[in-house]
Amino acid sequence: MLGSILMGYAPNYGVLIAGRCTAGVGVGFALMIAPVYAAEISSANTRGFLSSLPEIGISVGILLGYISNNLFAKLSLELGWRMMLGIAAVPSLFLAIGILKMPESPRWLIMQGKVGEAKKILYKVCDDSEEAEQRLRDIKRAAGIDENCTADVVEIQKSRTEGEAGVWRELLIRPTPTVRRMLIAGVGIHFFEHATGMEA
Repeated sequence: MLGSILMGYAPNYGVLIAGRCTAGVGVGFALMIAPVYAAEISSANTRGFLSSLPEIGISVGILLGYISNNLFAKLSLELGWRMMLGIAAVPSLFLAIGILKMPESPRWLIMQGKVGEAKKILYKVCDDSEEAEQRLRDIKRAAGIDENCTADVVEIQKSRTEGEAGVWRELLIRPTPTVRRMLIAGVGIHFFEHATGMEA
């Protein structure tokens, strides 16, 4: 939203670029987080459908962008381009309001030791209590919490956090040859997609 406002307001080229960069970072985060969140929070029956919604939203958004830009092109030159860039703040506002209503990730809550809150959310988003209990057990096991533990708040072992730091170190600082190749391929593909304008 901030990026769109900056681009629409832009009194000079520097502010326009700052707005573009801000919007790009926001969109990048949203494109990465939305499918992961949808897959994590949804029940098994709706997971595929909900995980594909961001891609459908992108396509619909591009279409609406073309339509609205065609309408804004009829405005004066000074106002037209500002409206084209600034109008993106409107859906961003709705998205920001919607985010406030979204439930927290059960996996994240359990990693913070908030098992009771995670359980409530799982019961809300799962198709039935059996699925909710199964997912709760799976997440507890992954977090290193006893599956039979019934406490609402659990203390998470500190060594687990240190282990996670080791994973990042292995990925970014001392990757194995296989991980290095995957990292170069993944980052390289995305870099060249954007550098060549394929993603424009």
